[in-house]
Amino acid sequence: MAEAGGNRPHPARTLALLGAGGHAGVVVRLVASCLRHESAGRAAALFERLWIVGASDAFLAEAALALRRHLSAAADVRAFGSDEALRAALPADERARVANGVGRRPARAPDSGEGAWTGGSAAFLDAYIDDTAHRFDFPALLHPSVICVDEMTQRHEGSGGEWTAEAGPGRICAGAQVHAGAVIGARTVVGAHAIINTRASLDHDVTIGARAFVGPGAVLCGGVIVEDGAFIGAGATVLPQMRIGRGAVVPAGICVRAPVAPGRLARRG
Repeated sequence: MAEAGGNRPHPARTLALLGAGGHAGVVVRLVASCLRHESAGRAAALFERLWIVGASDAFLAEAALALRRHLSAAADVRAFGSDEALRAALPADERARVANGVGRRPARAPDSGEGAWTGGSAAFLDAYIDDTAHRFDFPALLHPSVICVDEMTQRHEGSGGEWTAEAGPGRICAGAQVHAGAVIGARTVVGAHAIINTRASLDHDVTIGARAFVGPGAVLCGGVIVEDGAFIGAGATVLPQMRIGRGAVVPAGICVRAPVAPGRLARRG
């Protein structure tokens, strides 16, 4: 997790997690792995606050244990009932590193007709991203076990840092999450706040739009384009050069042999 550059408040002393469900538990461990990797060979970064939206006492204790190496001895470990309460509690002259722990679940788009869907978009993030004081950083989270065909370097710019390929256009944008065992092919772009789940495989020249979701074990062949907010279910396969439209949904386990129009559900077979 990289620190942001530019005209921003001083370095983050608050680590904030949005959500406290099953996916949030995975994200806590992803953050811990990234912080361990970042601090290898030097003193670990210590946060004075661990704030989580919607956490039970049990989840707070679990998160504090997983992140114990990166919390100060007297860290303020606290649950908030809402995003608004967390944002209001952060001092005006400080900023927080934020990780999105809210999972993605596709649903029918309201008033859009039969077969119209909304995919992985997470609109609640907007209030953090659009904060005029720039107090919230969303670093790109890349698990140390991820296989990147391109050599990737984390840049300390933008909204908390992104990973960029040393050669070619490949990059993993701010707020994106790439989980354990995933494969990122050459010249592949993962958009802002997208989620690439455990052991998903993205071949060469794949483009993943902002806030899209690629489920565990999904396989995206070369040249696939997944537009903003689309949802690819666990174990799905998308054949080469296919385009999955904005907000479209690909059910788990199917093979996509034809383009999927925006907001539509891919058919089996």
